[in-house]
Amino acid sequence: MTDEEFLGFLVVNARTQTPQTLSQAATICREAANLTAKFHYRKGSSVSFLMKSGEMLTGTIERINQKTATVRVGPYRSWRVPMTMLKDPVTSSKIQEGDPVV
Repeated sequence: MTDEEFLGFLVVNARTQTPQTLSQAATICREAANLTAKFHYRKGSSVSFLMKSGEMLTGTIERINQKTATVRVGPYRSWRVPMTMLKDPVTSSKIQEGDPVV
């Protein structure tokens, strides 16, 4: 059963599920997302992430922890970023005129 099928099952049967079951399902989904991101990126990978201010930062992964990665942005600044927030780097060649800014 895939994650999507499992979530669909929980949504359909949410009224009969206990809060503990729903909490466990959410935990499983979060862990699956973390593992997917963790295996996708390696030390030295170039990544982008979106800050709360809406600014997109690009940097290089220095270290991978259990749930976060330390990303070096510039010569003197590092950020601890959740693995699920990391994206492949956005380059100016990928951005076309008229594309919405996210």
